[in-house]
Amino acid sequence: MSGIVGIVHFDRAPVDREQLHELTESMAFRGPDGRQVWLDGSVGLGCAHFATTEESLGERQPLSLDGDIWIVADARIDAREELVAELRAAGTEPVPSAAGREVTDVELILYAYRAWGEDAVNHLLGDYSFGIWDPRRRRLFAARDHLGVKPFYYVEWPGGVAFSNTLACLRRHPRVSSELDELAVADFLLFESNLEPEATTFADVRRLPPAHSRTWSPEGAGAKRYWRLPVGDVPVAESEGGWVERFSALLDRAVADRLRTDRVAVFMSGGLDSTAVAACAHRLFTARGGDPNIGCYTLGYDRLIPDREGHFAELVAKRLALPTRYTALDDYVLSERWGELPVPPEPDYHLLDAVYHDLGKAVSADYRVELTGYGGDPLLQPLPDFFVDQLKQARFGSAMRYLLSAPRWKRRIPSLGIQTRWYRRRLKRDWRSGFPSWFDRDFERRLGLLERWRWYQLERGPEVPHRTRRGAHQSLWDVTWTWLFEHLDAGARGLPVEKRYPFFDVRLVEFSLTLPPVPWCMEKHILRESMRGLLPEPVRTRPKSPLAGEPEHPLPKPESQLFEGLVLQAPEIRRFVCPRKIGDELGRIESAGAVVPFRGELHRSLNLAYWLSRSIGI
Repeated sequence: MSGIVGIVHFDRAPVDREQLHELTESMAFRGPDGRQVWLDGSVGLGCAHFATTEESLGERQPLSLDGDIWIVADARIDAREELVAELRAAGTEPVPSAAGREVTDVELILYAYRAWGEDAVNHLLGDYSFGIWDPRRRRLFAARDHLGVKPFYYVEWPGGVAFSNTLACLRRHPRVSSELDELAVADFLLFESNLEPEATTFADVRRLPPAHSRTWSPEGAGAKRYWRLPVGDVPVAESEGGWVERFSALLDRAVADRLRTDRVAVFMSGGLDSTAVAACAHRLFTARGGDPNIGCYTLGYDRLIPDREGHFAELVAKRLALPTRYTALDDYVLSERWGELPVPPEPDYHLLDAVYHDLGKAVSADYRVELTGYGGDPLLQPLPDFFVDQLKQARFGSAMRYLLSAPRWKRRIPSLGIQTRWYRRRLKRDWRSGFPSWFDRDFERRLGLLERWRWYQLERGPEVPHRTRRGAHQSLWDVTWTWLFEHLDAGARGLPVEKRYPFFDVRLVEFSLTLPPVPWCMEKHILRESMRGLLPEPVRTRPKSPLAGEPEHPLPKPESQLFEGLVLQAPEIRRFVCPRKIGDELGRIESAGAVVPFRGELHRSLNLAYWLSRSIGI
């Protein structure tokens, strides 16, 4: 999770050394293992180093293998043995730059670039963002991993480019103003995240989308997409044991490639996904010999709503003999400690930031790596209207197998998708429902926000839908995951902890998208089977269940008063919304004794007002 920054002046103007040092030092919070810079006239690179694997303990960046090509990277490369074998077959023998240790991930990236040039990204697996300066070609080459776990931001101007994986760092560059991207702000207010894969909240700053590389040279710049989610049909059927064995092996490999450390934290609910990750990590640590150094962290409610997450998490912790820290959410206040907590680099809809900040501080005090169960839901979620969808595609055999087999796995009459189709038909008639009435009218009309709302409700979807796993394909394709990864990244949270997501392993994703929905995706059947004997049965067989109600956390003051105060601190918000209309709506809700729905549109306006009051002018 090292912080990286780079500046290249293609017009050969010298890079300011003091400025490069300042940008690198601004990332000291995410690079406690030292900061270094490399400067060569019109090119400068900087790194705030944070070692999260055994190989990286002695690593120093910026890095060069031969004193010529240089790299800065935030990277963890998977399938290292396979990559080394490929490099040897290509005539390139990886040699560690320091005796007595294995080659580092950053060195492997440079070896791959030496062997295959910009095609190196087609040989890399893992989570990474990096920039490579190739002086012989006077070319800067950058890439971001397949699913966008590692951020990459850049600003370009005639004659130059600057980049970083930390938005707050890049904002300090003199080429970056505080001008906002209005459409990105509108997307946040409408959808909770930015829908444009290349835009950020700031007009001058762009992001490199997942699975993309980009090159800059004196002749110009260009981007290339190097990978797409597979959309192929189901392969030749395997035996039941064969499917489970392959899935289990891939999940184990995904977790193993994300361990590579002697101690790890797991953000563990009482659900199946995160507990499966904890069980796999425990099994892998145990196989190495010695006691597993795994700490589990759980959130839950004791009073506000019925919630048994803590109970089920404790069952797993006892089964695996792992220490668990449970945090009750009941006594936290919405927007608690606003003004004291780190300000996110872009608007964030969380009103319970204090919870996640406290949790992050507790984790970072003892661990550098945290595993999560994010990704299990989209990976194994069946399409709600699978039966109707298959009939529509004239895939009658697939539809009948679902109809006849689903009761065995769902233990109830299978959904035929009629209700889902009815909902979609109703949505087509009532698509305006939910569109905010409190936008500034000129802002709404100028950006065509009503039409954007209609597109989101009715037309949004992947370019090429998957024939049998359309729901999973669409969910994994959704840019919301990119937004989540960036907002949980150390560069946004301000805490030195690297989050890792085994269910977003590319090998596991590609295999899971070939799974026959029946039976393997029914109630996550394949994951439950792979956890047989590893998890307690009450957890392994526990049905997927949402929170039992909406927890009514209090605000430190009525919403209307809080919003009015924030508007005074951030008059910029008047460009986007009509404060009077929001105030009137909040007042009506309060006079009726109701509570604004948590994470609703009105709460997002509170978050935006707060963010504007703290961020503009930084």
